Amino acid sequence: MANTKALTEQVNALEKRVAQLTKTNSQLLDEVTVIKNNYTTLVNEIGQRFQAVQKRFRN
Repeated sequence: MANTKALTEQVNALEKRVAQLTKTNSQLLDEVTVIKNNYTTLVNEIGQRFQAVQKRFRN
C-alpha cells in the first residue's frame, strides 16, 4: 500500500493536471467561439452574395 507521502504526491500531480486541463479547455472554448462566429459571418455573407447574383439574373 502507498504511504501518505506517495498519496500526497499523487494528489498534487492530479491537481496540477486538472489545472492544466481546465486551462486548455478554456482556450478551446474560446477558439470554438471564434470559429462559430467566423462560420456564421461566412454563411451570412455567402447568402447575401447568392441573393445579389439571383437578383442580377432575374433582371
